Amino acid sequence: RVPLLNPKKKERFRCVLIRRCAPIGSTVAFVIAVSGTEPIQIQWKFNGTDIRNQTNRVLEINSVSVADSGSYSVVVSNSAGSDLSKVATLTVEDSDVRPSNDDFANRLLISSPQISVSGSNVNATTEPGEPNHANKASSKSVWWSWTASSSGNVTMSTAGSSFDTLLAVYEGLSLESLTTIASNDGDPDAPGLTSRVTFDAIAGVAYQMAVDGRFGTSGDVVLTITDLSKPHEVPKIPVQVATSGLNLVLAWPKTIPGIVIEESDDFRIWTSVIMTPLAEGDDNFLKLPILKSSKFYRLRQQ
Repeated sequence: RVPLLNPKKKERFRCVLIRRCAPIGSTVAFVIAVSGTEPIQIQWKFNGTDIRNQTNRVLEINSVSVADSGSYSVVVSNSAGSDLSKVATLTVEDSDVRPSNDDFANRLLISSPQISVSGSNVNATTEPGEPNHANKASSKSVWWSWTASSSGNVTMSTAGSSFDTLLAVYEGLSLESLTTIASNDGDPDAPGLTSRVTFDAIAGVAYQMAVDGRFGTSGDVVLTITDLSKPHEVPKIPVQVATSGLNLVLAWPKTIPGIVIEESDDFRIWTSVIMTPLAEGDDNFLKLPILKSSKFYRLRQQ
């Protein structure tokens, strides 16, 4: 939407254009909604250059070719001012070219550090014996494979994809031996195009993920994996320990705020040390009297 509201001052406006992916020969349309003081001028751009005679609220490209792939934007102006929209990217793919991961045997491997991948299911097909993903008729599926590095809760989502997705997760190394682990047609917490599943992954098990288009739709695919089983890393506090006469000296960097020093006789019950730290150079430090009985000390960040 492109609101131009107040003609008495320069206006900022928003124009949301969606990234598109289309097969060669199809028709693609970009549409904007504009409101404000007339007259309103519109100028569409391709790769930053004005498109001749394209000054309407709908930019329609008939029978697209690979040459039409690129960045599209629009300038809208009136007496209040003008502004340029964000860029929408159009990708036109040859109708004879299928995605590299169209077939199950050619599924793409997702490495452990890689939590988000992207691709396309434009021109994808369905193989003989392929299951119906999320209990919907399969038509344009693409495949990935991911092996869990640890056991625990995992969430997979297609948020960010440009079409209405189906998502299914399987175990098995062939189409004939696949066992459904989880599947979804629509994320109830993110209504729209997104699919999301959550399941308990087992360390060392390879999971096969299919992303398909509901009602045969296709476009750009985004698949994100959130491994909730990874342990939370506890921050470490660098501590220097020394003695000075009959005192134990604990020092830590000033850059670490909220440090609390606690003491214990048995590692079970800890109480705070009520003393004010001193500062010297880049460190804070505390002098604690060395007692005849054993004492244990720890530093904790609040």
